[in-house]
Amino acid sequence: MNEDIIIKRIDTLMELENKLGGRKMVYCDEYHNMYAIINIRNSFEFGIAYADYGIDLMFGFDDKNDVCYIGAGQNLLLIDIKNKEILFNEKLSTVILDVINIGNDVYVLCDLELFCYSEKKEKWSTAFREMVTNYELLDNERLWLDCDGRQLIINLQDGTVV
Repeated sequence: MNEDIIIKRIDTLMELENKLGGRKMVYCDEYHNMYAIINIRNSFEFGIAYADYGIDLMFGFDDKNDVCYIGAGQNLLLIDIKNKEILFNEKLSTVILDVINIGNDVYVLCDLELFCYSEKKEKWSTAFREMVTNYELLDNERLWLDCDGRQLIINLQDGTVV
């Protein structure tokens, strides 16, 4: 776990709302069964309720813009650390598998998609016909994917298949 993030797990939504005492709360899904208080760099603290898809919360930082991307189930959150605000809470079409930081770019790998975010917005995205079953970062420039037996290499500069 990144030392910039402190996660305090909470058992119920009611307990979470009570502990927050009016501080910001993010609901990631209509159905949620996981609850936590997240503290980013001892600067911004908020509550989160999300669905457990068997994958833990994931974090990626863009230090140039002082923001943090959080993957929570199918939701991607963008947090402005300096201004202590949640810029977006976007539900993606499939579950987030990983959030990968390279410099100030953040790559969000989902079951059927890959997104690149830079400068607080989506830079590009690409979709796959089959679900991602395995992946590996190659030289911080390319991403190797196994999509149910079909192997792809994605150029991380523009999202094209190499």
